Amino acid sequence: MGGGFTLHPRLTTRTHEDDFTLVRTNPAIYRNVHVSRQRGGELVLRRRPVGGSGLALAAGGEWYRDDVDSDNLATAAEDDALGVREEDRKAAFTELGWSAARASVSGGVRIDAHESAGEAWSPSISGSVDLTDALRARASWGRAFRAPSWTERYYRDPVSIGDPGLQPERSWTAEVGADLALPTGGVLRATAFRRDAEDLIDWVKPAGSAASVPSTVRNVESAVFDGLELALVALSVGGFQVDAGASVLSLDSEEADGLISRYALRPIQDRATLTVGRTLLGERLLLAGQLLRERRRGEEPHTLLGARARIAVPYGAIELTGTNLTDESYPDLTTAYTLQPAAGRALRVAYRVQMGDVR
Repeated sequence: MGGGFTLHPRLTTRTHEDDFTLVRTNPAIYRNVHVSRQRGGELVLRRRPVGGSGLALAAGGEWYRDDVDSDNLATAAEDDALGVREEDRKAAFTELGWSAARASVSGGVRIDAHESAGEAWSPSISGSVDLTDALRARASWGRAFRAPSWTERYYRDPVSIGDPGLQPERSWTAEVGADLALPTGGVLRATAFRRDAEDLIDWVKPAGSAASVPSTVRNVESAVFDGLELALVALSVGGFQVDAGASVLSLDSEEADGLISRYALRPIQDRATLTVGRTLLGERLLLAGQLLRERRRGEEPHTLLGARARIAVPYGAIELTGTNLTDESYPDLTTAYTLQPAAGRALRVAYRVQMGDVR
């Protein structure tokens, strides 16, 4: 548009068909079929800084219409079932950034107007400064807003009961961190953060409930998550590239101990990862292995092994990826009360095609 400004319009449409069977081996127990659609668009005006420094601007808006057509009519009351529904949601947003040789800062705000969940303001600010040539400090703060989904408000089946009166989820997150460039290559990163959520949305039921008792969706009054993450990125050791990470997380919620949660109150509290890779044949062949050990709140830790191979071929590459190679058994994320196992050992083969210079 001239003056360093560019305009980015986008129109989108999406249709999703869902055929859900509660018990795979006995579909007659419960089955739900529904189609959901999303249509809308957005318009964004951008101005990037000239020469890598100065002011940058982004501003725009979006509008979407969501609708669902479901055969989930669990009760006679139309307002209490998924059925056929539609609603609009709109948003406007702007962000202003400034960058210099050794520092940068940006701030913005987003305003959401949701037909059923109301309006919300979500401001944010972030910045970084290079304290030395090898050390960078960074920090950020922001608020977030999430409206409950169709499923959370209206869906019902033998193990799940939605709530039409569900309130939107709101939270704020703050983090501080530092990045250190190592003399031998690679970067060491450390980040501490806090997330304070109000009206956290989750499917829960009282602790000690029988498996036949359905979970109901509700707003948890408050939940505070404190975490620390350490990461070692792209360290070169004897021709191998090493990536490693570790994180710890604590949850403070008065309601967490008395409830069985599907996911929101069951975060991963301890995690450690190690990935070692090497390229061969003039970088045409990549071999890598990964170790992951993690513990979810209220569960025993589990360890997963994975491996990956990629070889370049004409017009692309062939990839082989193996996951959970030792066939470790542990509960699936969303089935805390039935203790259904997560996916076992798996092998994926892919041929990725690239013709020409893809940018």
